[in-house]
Amino acid sequence: MEVQKRRRQRHDVLHAKDEADKMVKVQKDLEDLIPNFLNNRNQDVELATELVLKSDFSALKTLAHAMKGTCMSFGFHDAAEIVANIEAAAKNENGATISGDLSRLKNLFESIEVEFI
Repeated sequence: MEVQKRRRQRHDVLHAKDEADKMVKVQKDLEDLIPNFLNNRNQDVELATELVLKSDFSALKTLAHAMKGTCMSFGFHDAAEIVANIEAAAKNENGATISGDLSRLKNLFESIEVEFI
């Protein structure tokens, strides 16, 4: 019984974390820039996907590094963390890891909610 209770609590914590990960708090003065930011990041994900298919890990590493900085600048820290993983995987030419992380990144950008503060 105690094990089930702990599992339920862990599930609740993980679910709450997933919901929290979908919310990004961004400075109010950046509000007009966010639609273009998200559109550009979605284009970056498409380009990164093409680069993986071409095994162009050098270009992918450069793209991921730029994406990471942009995401951090706008306060999208969870996205920046995923992109950092992509950058590291590009250095190791690990296409499978990159593909999985690109899928996670795409899902994050599709489901993210922005709160302006």
